[in-house]
Amino acid sequence: MKGIRLDIAANDSASASFIYLHVSNALMQTGFINEAEIYINKSLDYDPDNLFAEQVKAYVLFVQNGNLKETEEILLQALEKDTTRLDIVQEIGKVYYYMRDFEKAYAYYKAFLDAREAYKLDLFRHEHDKIGVVFAKLGMKEESEKYLDDFTENGTYSATVDRYLNLAMIYSFRGGTVKALEQLELYAKQDKFDIYSTIFIEMDPMVDNIKELPEFKKLMQEIEVKFWKNHNKIKSKLEKEDLL
Repeated sequence: MKGIRLDIAANDSASASFIYLHVSNALMQTGFINEAEIYINKSLDYDPDNLFAEQVKAYVLFVQNGNLKETEEILLQALEKDTTRLDIVQEIGKVYYYMRDFEKAYAYYKAFLDAREAYKLDLFRHEHDKIGVVFAKLGMKEESEKYLDDFTENGTYSATVDRYLNLAMIYSFRGGTVKALEQLELYAKQDKFDIYSTIFIEMDPMVDNIKELPEFKKLMQEIEVKFWKNHNKIKSKLEKEDLL
């Protein structure tokens, strides 16, 4: 934000667009949603063809209004501009996953998986949990287990605290309520969370087995309280620097 104020004109339009995109995303992740919308619009002003910016805008607007249908429409429009963008294809699959339209989610995830295999790419394996759930919901147990097992092997043994959340989701989906809550409690012990932790965990079909439990609701409340506490710290610093 300081760099933008000093000399954004030193960058060409494409570079400036990405600078605004990253600022917008950082603002959104920390809860400054109105400011995030201002910066993502500036990103698109500099480069209307920046499809990464269109993806970020889709989620900025979702965080504002909770309208997944609008998110779907924005991402579909972005994909129309470049049908080779596998990142957008899987993102649309994810939106349908959250909407619990598993047949449409399958169509986009299948297209993504087929293209990934055809081009021998190793992309978005951290999304294998959602892909596995979609296969399971459509009765394809063997395929489901393949992706869930791969996610468990590769997504739950990192050194970051995200592994606790990953394990919690897997345990919940597979019926391990006690273990799911234990892992979520470990995840909730950290001090800083992004906006997605306060929104998408509760939306995720993987937690349907536990989301009505008082223990789950208590942990999610703790996460939200910590998120807004950190937001207020950042807000004070930005105001002190005259950046808000």
